[in-house]
Amino acid sequence: MKRSLKVAIIALAVVAFGATASAAFNTNLTVGSTGADVSALQSWLISKSFAIPAISSGAAQLGYFGSQTKTALAAYQTSVGLPAYGFFGPLTQAKVNGGAVVITPGTSPFVCPSWMTCTVTPGTTAPGTGMTSGDGSVTVSYSPYVTTSQTLKKGDIKNVYAVKLQATSGPVKVNRFDVHFSERPWLDFAQLTLKDSSGTVIATKNLASAADATEITVGTDYLVRFDNVNYTVTPGTDA
Repeated sequence: MKRSLKVAIIALAVVAFGATASAAFNTNLTVGSTGADVSALQSWLISKSFAIPAISSGAAQLGYFGSQTKTALAAYQTSVGLPAYGFFGPLTQAKVNGGAVVITPGTSPFVCPSWMTCTVTPGTTAPGTGMTSGDGSVTVSYSPYVTTSQTLKKGDIKNVYAVKLQATSGPVKVNRFDVHFSERPWLDFAQLTLKDSSGTVIATKNLASAADATEITVGTDYLVRFDNVNYTVTPGTDA
């Protein structure tokens, strides 16, 4: 029986090597985001003279992150030297909050990666313990390991899909990984496993029953989701 898989990845851009102090803004926002966090960001941007015309004119209400909010945010990012993607990620949040992304000095000398701009944190002796970077993005490509004519027997363990992730601008943390099946996966597979390039297991998902998948479209689309993947893709490498 033939099986068709489609792979989708939702990546959350974060800096893998740093940590920010607690602050007013700590939620990633992008076009389509809604709610109180969006309202607060829009109010802050307008207060700093980064215009959102539709809101200022009364044509739109606070709370929806649209193209004008993206433009205003990108203008702010440009003004403070951040990559102007219009995505409200950890680095932009830290800047707005007045904080910084900081590395705690370790026992080994710190070497600044080529994709970051490093500075010395006042009062420290380790060079480059302060670190800033842009909010990253990730590109995805994939290809099948097996052909549609290959037979998988009961008990077989096979590599099925290869997914290549490439990060730009900064490290990207993948929090969730979705796999779509064209037929009911729990009838054919006992377990799905995610591995990295070295063969290290990142996550597993047991398929004991229909409860372990989500029926998106009856008879044609079934979703298996890996949550809390917590895998970081670093620029300059293919994960």
